Amino acid sequence: MNTQKLTFFLNAAATLNYSETAEQMYTTQGNVSKQILALEAELGVQLFTRVHRELQLTTAGEALLIHARQVLDAVNELEVAMGDFGAAKAMRLTISTLPSIAVYQGLDIIGQFHRQHPEITLQVQDEESAVILNALDTGKSDIIFARCFEADAKYEKIVTEVDQLVVVLPKTHPLATAKQIQLQDLSQETFLQLGRETQLLQRVRELCQAAGFEPQIGYEGTRLEIIMDLVRKQMGISLMMEKAALATQNDAVVIRPLVTTPTSELAFLRKKGQHSTVNNQFWQFLQSMV
Repeated sequence: MNTQKLTFFLNAAATLNYSETAEQMYTTQGNVSKQILALEAELGVQLFTRVHRELQLTTAGEALLIHARQVLDAVNELEVAMGDFGAAKAMRLTISTLPSIAVYQGLDIIGQFHRQHPEITLQVQDEESAVILNALDTGKSDIIFARCFEADAKYEKIVTEVDQLVVVLPKTHPLATAKQIQLQDLSQETFLQLGRETQLLQRVRELCQAAGFEPQIGYEGTRLEIIMDLVRKQMGISLMMEKAALATQNDAVVIRPLVTTPTSELAFLRKKGQHSTVNNQFWQFLQSMV
């Protein structure tokens, strides 16, 4: 049923005058009559009678009056609820980040934005490097904070900082005093690495293969502090990003740069195209911060 007809009916029931109803609803008397006739035909009852040229509600009209008000009140409540839901959704931003975001500026930037815009609901969630772009592509996330080794033209990108790959060694290792280390010098080492969930393991394999050897992987995991502890116990060495290494370093290990130091960008990314107001607001904030 078209609720517009019920609106015409309620107004006509209040005025008992089609001309006055037409004036109040900014339409014609003919349209008011048409809406009432259509409602009567749909319900199969007569809603008004004319007595001495005056409108009066029929018994069916009086019964409909109660239900029509209830229906329109319910519709109004629904519209308000959906409007509130839409407004809340419009003020929410979902950001997926690397699990290691705490060691980078990205987390501080998100925090500053939140403090300046408490009216915006931020939903921040961890995603492993291997699937974080998928969260952006599928719409699961509006924006991501990710590590980028290569450029991709389908995304907008704002770089917050650059990180470099370093070697983590036990203090007792023969190379521990070297100022820089050649990757080839690690060909006989056991590598303790972040696992396949990250972009880094594949990157390490590729770099070692380019240096002429296949790395012997003795450990794959997701927790940097465990890798650091294994290095401390002289179970092997690790290649990891410098800022993550510095954040988890212990007294029994040293961090040394490579002669040829691969770097990566830490950046916020979003898909190219149209975006919500809050998405653009966050993006403009990023641009002002870097």
